[in-house]
Amino acid sequence: MEKQEKRITYLDTIAGVLIVYMIFMHCCQLTHMTKSALYKEWLSIIFSCFMGWFFYKSGMFHKEHVTVKNMFLHTFKKLWRPYVLFWIIGFLLNAVCLYWDRDNDWIHYILSPIKQTVWDGGTNGGVLPMWFLVTLLLVRTFSSITLKSFRGYGWIFCGIIGVLLCLINSQYEYGFLHPYYVMNFFPATFFYGLGYYMKNKHFESNVFIVALLLYFISFIYPSTVDFRVNVMKTGIIPLWYLYAPAAIIVFNFLAHKIKTNVYPFTVIGRDSMYWFLFHWPVLIIVNRFIVNYTSFSGWSLLASVFLSVVIVLAVVRPIISSTRLNKWI
Repeated sequence: MEKQEKRITYLDTIAGVLIVYMIFMHCCQLTHMTKSALYKEWLSIIFSCFMGWFFYKSGMFHKEHVTVKNMFLHTFKKLWRPYVLFWIIGFLLNAVCLYWDRDNDWIHYILSPIKQTVWDGGTNGGVLPMWFLVTLLLVRTFSSITLKSFRGYGWIFCGIIGVLLCLINSQYEYGFLHPYYVMNFFPATFFYGLGYYMKNKHFESNVFIVALLLYFISFIYPSTVDFRVNVMKTGIIPLWYLYAPAAIIVFNFLAHKIKTNVYPFTVIGRDSMYWFLFHWPVLIIVNRFIVNYTSFSGWSLLASVFLSVVIVLAVVRPIISSTRLNKWI
């Protein structure tokens, strides 16, 4: 979700597709439709790589010979404004939801969001996707170390640690290990390093054929992971470390063949930070209104929530673009 100096169309297109999927996935979660065949047996497998892809893409633009300090300052400068803005939005939205639910415990209003920020994913429940910004800052900051250690394959070592942590998480309750931004740092670094290593190789025909084969196998023996918490959802965790990179290569290879913009995905991908962060508070509000003031359920609830969120985001975007708030996104 970083802003690139020079836009690359096929990357923007994939980013847009994955963000639309992410919005739909979150709508499925809030409307309790994650057990539907469409999501569980198809979409979650098709897009099992969706968070890994964003770290992979970031790795493709890794700059060599940059110190840890300079990389931290460079990344922090890009991310601190959207992080601060959406943390405040999330904090206020969380308070509104608590008040709506008639929660009178001040701890839930003040201390719980702070605890969640420190102990969970560097975010609060009002804008949960902000965890990506925290993890990206850590991954990029230490990339000069992870990409040089172990003869340039330190990122693979991080992937192995990620597998072990995922196995531990999966043996206990959901999200057993904390904080999440440490637990997901290792798989995120793996994909970042993979993007750096494969940036000049993922368009090779033999690489694509192998990736395509693995991608097809993933539908027969699926394996999916909750990236934020680094916990296995289905299958065997080592397989996901094969399937997700394969899916990334397949997506990049095919999208690269398309030389033009694909509306609306390319447009969304070019404005990914807005769609990625803003969709969650909009989703929280829209879902509450539709659930409380309509009789929709099941597929009708999911469809109405998803379409409403997309429409609101599309309508609000040009309004925000005309204000000073735009420089914070």
